Amino acid sequence: MAAPRSSRSGSLFVLLVLVSVTVLVLGSTGPFDNVRGKVADAFAPVRRVGGAITSPFSDLFGSATRYQKVRKENTALKQQLAVAQGQAAKAQDAIRERAELLALNRLENVDKLASVDARVVSQPLGNFDTTIELDVGTDRGVQAGMPVRTGAGLVGRVTYATAKQSRVLLIVDEHSKVGVRLSTSGEVGVANGTGSSSSMSVDYIDPETKVMDREITVTSGLQNSRFPAGIPVGMVSAHTVSAAALQQSLTMQPLADLQHLTFVQVVLWQQAEVFPPTPPVVLRPTTAVLDKSIPTTTVRP
Repeated sequence: MAAPRSSRSGSLFVLLVLVSVTVLVLGSTGPFDNVRGKVADAFAPVRRVGGAITSPFSDLFGSATRYQKVRKENTALKQQLAVAQGQAAKAQDAIRERAELLALNRLENVDKLASVDARVVSQPLGNFDTTIELDVGTDRGVQAGMPVRTGAGLVGRVTYATAKQSRVLLIVDEHSKVGVRLSTSGEVGVANGTGSSSSMSVDYIDPETKVMDREITVTSGLQNSRFPAGIPVGMVSAHTVSAAALQQSLTMQPLADLQHLTFVQVVLWQQAEVFPPTPPVVLRPTTAVLDKSIPTTTVRP
């Protein structure tokens, strides 16, 4: 009586397994290469069936892993979005507060002032060169005295303009002075150029004023100022108060990268002219001059 088909299949499967293990043990090269190839061909259907069985489980575990990864990424993105929304809210509040302060002090909002985009055609030649030249001039409304800025902050002011070009004196020039206001305390001082492109000094800050590290300064826009209010100028890099000093010693770095300027904006704003008071007119008493040609009559008492 013939053995059942299932028994023969099981025995053949066990035999193939033993042969496969033997071939693998004997090595991957040598005279058994042909035998190993035949065994692999014989096991191909079994591998396909096994792969079909285990594939859904592999996909399931892979999906679970990917789901956890996506979930973590989603949580991180939500946190970043919340931070960005908070920063945007702070920025909007700062803009609103700044607008209210400008209106209260009757100062101009520099962002609403007309401006002209310009390309820098001549860069500073070294650390101590404090002028640049632009490709715009009077035919675009540019005049001497107008402020020049980038998106980061104040660059300087126009000192000379022709029809097609203009020259700008940078804020770090030794003869440059900028009225500034500390963004935290509102204390007003004067920023002086040092001749170096990386630093400026600030005078007239009260020794009792609390100055924050990396505090931002903006143009004060006070009366007779050369610049309108609200243009970012620099960031405080050091501040010290000596004993019995009448003012603090502040050093700040310009926010605009003055050594790598490509495009700038000329703000079409000029300092209001201040005329000296007209001297009072002194009226002197006039002296009557008698015309001798007219006869006079003497009246005797």
